[in-house]
Amino acid sequence: MKTNIYIDGTDARAAFGVWVVRGGYNDLLTYPAMKEPATNDWPEHDGLEVDLKAPKLQPLTVGIDCVASGPKADVRGLVAALAVPGYRSILFPSLGRTFRLRLTNFDELRDYGPLQSFRPLFELDEPERTDAAVWQSPGTHVIRSAYTLDGINLADFGVFVQKGRDSLLRPAEVKQNLTREIATRDGRIYDTGIVRFNAKEIALKCCLKAVSTAAMWSCRDALFGRLTAPGEHTLNYRGKDYPVFYRECTGTRLIALRPGFILYEFELNLTVIR
Repeated sequence: MKTNIYIDGTDARAAFGVWVVRGGYNDLLTYPAMKEPATNDWPEHDGLEVDLKAPKLQPLTVGIDCVASGPKADVRGLVAALAVPGYRSILFPSLGRTFRLRLTNFDELRDYGPLQSFRPLFELDEPERTDAAVWQSPGTHVIRSAYTLDGINLADFGVFVQKGRDSLLRPAEVKQNLTREIATRDGRIYDTGIVRFNAKEIALKCCLKAVSTAAMWSCRDALFGRLTAPGEHTLNYRGKDYPVFYRECTGTRLIALRPGFILYEFELNLTVIR
């Protein structure tokens, strides 16, 4: 098993007998969620009025699945190194990126005798985004998508959508008009003079495919920069425009990480404004 995590420049395998297991990187690829924007829900208009002039990100909680084994296995020593005041600079060579993280907790630890598995939890307090007008090609064939974001085909980000059309095409709920309930009368009195629709939440289950970690990060960051740029965004599906804004990313799972082929899946949760 090769070394795949360095903490402040220290090889965690050599110092503590610790490495990251397969699939242990998932949270590192997840986009931070958006802080809730200010909204007005006017009963006489469809959807929402949303203040997206300066959208802000929430911090991101990151769990990393690790094991400790061998003569140098020392989980206590690892915890001591991670718990030094301040932030830790943690490099993941397989991903080709360093993260500035703060230890918060241990989600679980299981002792199997010669091996211990555990999941330290960190906070990424200051998430970054890239305002990328130009980004690397994914470097591998990605079929042209039926979806575009602000006029850019999702395939240009190395992304294809596996599922989500149903939530996009599903009609939004009808807004409730003025209603009166009278205890001495059956039923209710309802204002039927107008019919308006709420905003709706949609979820697009996506995969991002790239030829290298450099191409993957470039495509990933460019898509996130586009999603979190000020203003509402236009998601187009088969010629129909939907005004949307980004809410959060869930369900991230690294499927393949090998030379010449990187693939991971994630779910984009968006709000269709009207």
